[in-house]
Amino acid sequence: MSWLRNSQLKTTFTPKRQSNSPPKNCDPTACTESFKKHWQQASEIIDRTQPPGGYPINDDIIGVVNHLGQMMTLLVLELREVDNNESKPSATPCFEHLLTENILERLFDWSIHTGRFNNKVRLEQLKLYELLVSNAGQQFLVHEPFLRPLLKLLTSCTSEVYPVELEKRLVVLLNQLCVSVMHNIQLLDLFFCAPSNKEPAKFLLFSLLVPFVHREGSIGQQARDALLLCMSMSKKNDLVGSYIVEHSNVCPVLATGLSGLYSLLPRKLEIETDDWHRLTPDDINELPELTLLINSFEFCNAVAQVAHNSVKDQLLEFIYQGFLIPVMGPALLQSTVDELVAATAYYELFIRNATNPGLLQTLIKFLMQDCYDGQRILNTLIVRIPSPTRLCVVTLSLLETLINLDSEEVMVELILKHLVPCNHVMLSQRRRLREVEPYASSALKFLSLSPACCSLRAVPMPPRIRLPASTQSYAYGLRPEESLYGNYHAYLCVAKTKIESCSKNCRNWSESYDGEESAAFNSSIRKFSAIKSENCDRNGDSMLSIGESSGYNSFPAKESLETSPETERKEESAGKTSVNSDRMSRSNSLLETCSVTSDIGPFLDTILKSLEKMPFHSLYVNLRLTAIISRLAVYPQPLLSSLLLNHSLVFQPSIKSLFQVLASVKQKVDNLLSRLGDVEKIVQEARNYLLQREEKLANMRKTAVEAPIQKKPFSYSFNRGDMKRRSFSSAISSVLRRAMQPSATTVVEKVVKIEGPGSGFRYIKTTNRDVKTEEDDIHRVVLNAVLLDEWLKELAALAQEQSLYALTNFT
Repeated sequence: MSWLRNSQLKTTFTPKRQSNSPPKNCDPTACTESFKKHWQQASEIIDRTQPPGGYPINDDIIGVVNHLGQMMTLLVLELREVDNNESKPSATPCFEHLLTENILERLFDWSIHTGRFNNKVRLEQLKLYELLVSNAGQQFLVHEPFLRPLLKLLTSCTSEVYPVELEKRLVVLLNQLCVSVMHNIQLLDLFFCAPSNKEPAKFLLFSLLVPFVHREGSIGQQARDALLLCMSMSKKNDLVGSYIVEHSNVCPVLATGLSGLYSLLPRKLEIETDDWHRLTPDDINELPELTLLINSFEFCNAVAQVAHNSVKDQLLEFIYQGFLIPVMGPALLQSTVDELVAATAYYELFIRNATNPGLLQTLIKFLMQDCYDGQRILNTLIVRIPSPTRLCVVTLSLLETLINLDSEEVMVELILKHLVPCNHVMLSQRRRLREVEPYASSALKFLSLSPACCSLRAVPMPPRIRLPASTQSYAYGLRPEESLYGNYHAYLCVAKTKIESCSKNCRNWSESYDGEESAAFNSSIRKFSAIKSENCDRNGDSMLSIGESSGYNSFPAKESLETSPETERKEESAGKTSVNSDRMSRSNSLLETCSVTSDIGPFLDTILKSLEKMPFHSLYVNLRLTAIISRLAVYPQPLLSSLLLNHSLVFQPSIKSLFQVLASVKQKVDNLLSRLGDVEKIVQEARNYLLQREEKLANMRKTAVEAPIQKKPFSYSFNRGDMKRRSFSSAISSVLRRAMQPSATTVVEKVVKIEGPGSGFRYIKTTNRDVKTEEDDIHRVVLNAVLLDEWLKELAALAQEQSLYALTNFT
């Protein structure tokens, strides 16, 4: 046996010494003789231990297993020799002996009577088939002496619980068989087994894989991969599709699996930073339960992508009826704020991870159509926007994700159905909705709304920050390593890219939404109204809840158009008009809402009202608000772009334009900061803080694992226990103390107190412990002023690029 000691196949069962080089000193005749001899010895043990003559003991099992191992080594050696000499057909005496002696079936029949050793023998059989299929699967499957015992073995594995090692081998074998069938679809019929009791034919591979679909680790992953192959077969073979829909339980298993995995999620999230607003990949990795749920959700998404239409429709219906309505509906309407934050973040993650149009449509349909307590979930989300807690920021993040889809249905429901009748503009102005403004006067108007504190004596700009090289750019002359901060040309380039991308995604919309109503649009509104009314009547009770808020996002790097600091000049006063607010119509149909009311809809109404309180929000709420409005301004539809970007359009007295709201914000900021001394230095500190925040978040995106440990956030809100690093809070506080000039000799001090919206300052007497609160209020106003200053550049760039895009594409 010296020829075998040097054989590469000796290492088949010892992976550490594997190599791809074929053995060079093998004698085919010696291999064949050795193969036959090993089978003869194994056969003698099998015959001797067959009932009723006897039963195998442990030594018998070990003997048969060892002989089988040697036989498989020799057989694989022969098959590899055949593969290496494809040009010259080679004889396969070992393989022929395997078939003629019916070795595999004899082995299976013997394994049935091995008693307590049954699992051990079954494991060796699975290893044997795994080895043969991996080396020449299609070649073996066409031979009945190979296929028949294989089917018997697989059938015996149904409806039983096995040790993990045996399950692992079974799933690996099933995966290999699915790959072989996928390569040769004609083999598919071999695995449709008709039971003897006249039941429908059973797709054996598929039915064995379903129980492992929610399993953790490599077993679950390989099972899901194999199931996906089966699902893709259903597109090519109607028999597979009809079996999955009519005779398998995979769709309810997937839907109920989502429900079960969701129930394991933490109902409250441990949020350590104030600027958190949605779940990140790092968050998912830190929550094993969430990792399992997302794996299952992504598998459902993949199934919907590759499966037969009937399978996809059934799966989506089960997800809708078995997961969204009974699980996500109550979760999104809980009474506890922390639980609402978690549920909203989970749902936003689902939408962000859904790539199949059907699954995405199902998630959207649930928000748009389903009602609880007579109230649609979408309306409930809008009501939560003004809430003064973290719930506000998470809700805004979910709505921003919906807007980013460029979905006509989403935009119609949120905004466009309210704008189509044009009741928000004066009758004489309706013809101007489609006018293109060629001289960019709106851009200049935006820039003129910069807070006075940001343009005093040309406050110097900090050095332009350079971001990690991995930060993505938008070309058009931009440097990948530069921030957007203070770079109007960069904003123009990003605006151009985003407008072109959004316009491309909107090309297949059914309407142009340019101010001219169409019969088709009104018809679709009526149809949607009927569906919504039916869903509202159908769904049961649940608790409606309005909670709290706070948030997270980067001060804009290239990939994000959300905010940053500095701009041009001042002032314009805003008229004080009231907005139809905070009203959620419960029973009115969409058509009634669309044709009777004279407003811009609850969503835009709420967003603009929240924006008007910008000086008093936290930085993180304002980041989300500005991101949403900027994203809405990217849409090319004249109804929306004219509402946000046309400063000369005259609206109804009850409607405030974006320009009026921003003018009001500017006036409040100017009033709040007008009595402070040394404002330039305070603004400079705010800019430095925001730039360093951008740099930190950019670095965190580049090195997500190391950043939380090595790079501590610059903000005082992040800085816990590290007093050596100077935060924005401490830096600006020293400036503020000088600006406010408190008396150092008294315990009671006269300080500036910020009043509510529109009230400016008043002087009060307060104790030393209240000074910190007052300083924090001024911190917030200054940060928001710098944020507003930079955001106005972004809006100006969007207005300018929208005009150019309209001129070049619609004239």
